[in-house]
Amino acid sequence: AAASSKKKPPPMPPPGQAAEEAGNEANDVADPSLRAEAQELLAAFETNLDQIHQVKQKLGEVANMVSVFAIKAEEQQEVAAQILEDAEVATTNVEEAGKHLQKANDNKSSYNFYIVCWFMGSAIFLLIFDFIDARYSWI
Repeated sequence: AAASSKKKPPPMPPPGQAAEEAGNEANDVADPSLRAEAQELLAAFETNLDQIHQVKQKLGEVANMVSVFAIKAEEQQEVAAQILEDAEVATTNVEEAGKHLQKANDNKSSYNFYIVCWFMGSAIFLLIFDFIDARYSWI
């Protein structure tokens, strides 16, 4: 008995054909209560069919949006990879600049020595030039 209650229903005909056959069967039925029930079932079936079509359409739209989202995520991943690479290059450049600044700071004392020597040399040259100019100004 349990096996007979679990029988599969017969396959459903295409929607238009099912509605037409149900309409014909409803016309053939003599009892008005059965005819009304058939009409209600037909209306429920058509409503369910419309809802199924709407759900399929929404699923198609969602699938479209998911594919667009995947494409945008991939583009952003490429941009993020480029930003990471640029950040690594910038970090390397900053480290190199720090080394150059430290080297310049270390060389500052020797540079100061050369500036003092230049001023001293210039001062001695000007003193000698002034002495020679004053001594031989009659020429």
